[in-house]
Amino acid sequence: MAQLKYSPCRRSIPDGAPFAEVFAEGITMQASDVMEGGILAGRTAPSREIGRDPGGVRGQIMEAAGEIAAVAADLGATPAQLCVAFTLTHPSVSTVLFGASRMEQLVDNVGALELLERVGAPRLRELLDPFWADRGVVDPEGP
Repeated sequence: MAQLKYSPCRRSIPDGAPFAEVFAEGITMQASDVMEGGILAGRTAPSREIGRDPGGVRGQIMEAAGEIAAVAADLGATPAQLCVAFTLTHPSVSTVLFGASRMEQLVDNVGALELLERVGAPRLRELLDPFWADRGVVDPEGP
């Protein structure tokens, strides 16, 4: 299993050709940082330290958070559900890491399964394509 940053905004490495070869061999992905430290879930001023910022695109991600929230609302979902559902669209994802400090957050995040089933992976990927912040910025080969 490879643990990789994977979200609507950070996907150049997991969706790139080099890892496609790895995934074709049966390696799976553990998606991490799916909400960019809470930014994509609506916490635009996180109180905790967020991980590395490959490609220096966090500013773009912060700008996209409101638009991603609007897409979620149009789908009758929360931004967190949309982010988790997006990660589940990747065929090699085996686990998704997300933080939940309250039971409501856990229940909300699990609602991503219903969203994915209702909307479908191709449509989710299409709706979130404009928010791919590290496209052309981060080398799919990795750092």
